[in-house]
Amino acid sequence: MFSAPNPFLSTSPVQRPVIPDARRSIWEYKLIRSLQVNRTNGLLTHFPYYRPFAALDAGVTTPPFLLGADHQFLWNSDLTESVLATVYFSISPAFYFPSPRVHLTTNIHTHSPAIIVLWWEIPTELPYSVIEYLVSFERLSDQDFEPFVQQLNQFCQDYHSPVHPYQTESPLSLDIPPPLISTPGTPFKTRPDTPHPSANPLAPHKHEISQPPTPRNLSPPPRSQPSSPRPPSPPPAPPPTPPPSDFDRDDYVRTPPPRVKIPHTIIPKIRISLEFIRMVEEATLETQFGPDDLAELLDPQEHVSTPPDDPVLRLSLLNYISFMNQSQNAYEDARQNIKQCFPDIEVLSYYQIKRRAENLSGVITWEHHMCARSCVGFTGPYTCLERCPLNRGYVG
Repeated sequence: MFSAPNPFLSTSPVQRPVIPDARRSIWEYKLIRSLQVNRTNGLLTHFPYYRPFAALDAGVTTPPFLLGADHQFLWNSDLTESVLATVYFSISPAFYFPSPRVHLTTNIHTHSPAIIVLWWEIPTELPYSVIEYLVSFERLSDQDFEPFVQQLNQFCQDYHSPVHPYQTESPLSLDIPPPLISTPGTPFKTRPDTPHPSANPLAPHKHEISQPPTPRNLSPPPRSQPSSPRPPSPPPAPPPTPPPSDFDRDDYVRTPPPRVKIPHTIIPKIRISLEFIRMVEEATLETQFGPDDLAELLDPQEHVSTPPDDPVLRLSLLNYISFMNQSQNAYEDARQNIKQCFPDIEVLSYYQIKRRAENLSGVITWEHHMCARSCVGFTGPYTCLERCPLNRGYVG
């Protein structure tokens, strides 16, 4: 069966134009626009950071192009003018996260809580976890963080706001991050750790390298008779003594750790923690033991471990051991009961029998009271407290 060719082409003779990807242009426009405004006002301090990047192209440095940006917001105290919290937005197309990543850390420069938000763009709304952190900071510091949250929310909204004042929905919001910019490669063919020949201007070029010398006659010359006797060679010097190792020296002194100045803060929990750190740094044997216990520790003496044959002392020791897991009042009640029934027997007091037990056993107890609900121990800043600082209704 005869079939005639189709006179009409199946493909268009006109080539379709390539539609450029506008995501990168929109992303850069919003980023540069946000860097042009500094929102520092009142208690808020704003630091916008431009993050450029340059690369080698055929041996020369290309002009810097936009790689990302950062926005740091500091919220200051209206009482002490110190920084209460820091929120840091870091923007990069390489942060391919489905949602913004929020990290809580400490600002080592201001010694305040720091919240870091990582994403490929500023979120349209302030993440809820950031608001939760700021609300918790408000409870700890007794400072007002509501204006800080409002200004951060306003920053997120203004970042995506359209240019046209009558358009309610922003056309600048992107669904996916823009593509990363391809950086030009290095023109050198050598390894990164191998210097290129052009890096040394004093090195000879290939056409300047001389030919290898012709081989010489390597046979030794004829030995001639010395005109005068040669003086004897001096004995070889002994090998140098190796320096002593740092671990073999008798005068080795361990370097003490550097003293770091503890910052001042108004947040109660952080202030208590810093007070514990300060007391630990200043702790010595004199602050931990009494005069008698310290003298016994520094100059121990031999004691008789067997108690003397004294029935009153034995009775006091037995009661002390029996009431060891109970309060001092239980031992004192038993002591008063014995005194009422047997007036001639003088049982030792709790403090006296405790000292005698320590002298006989050589064991010194180190006790600290604590809350009945095991909330805190009454040590450090809590030493002088009579009630639990966390549960006011419980007596320590």
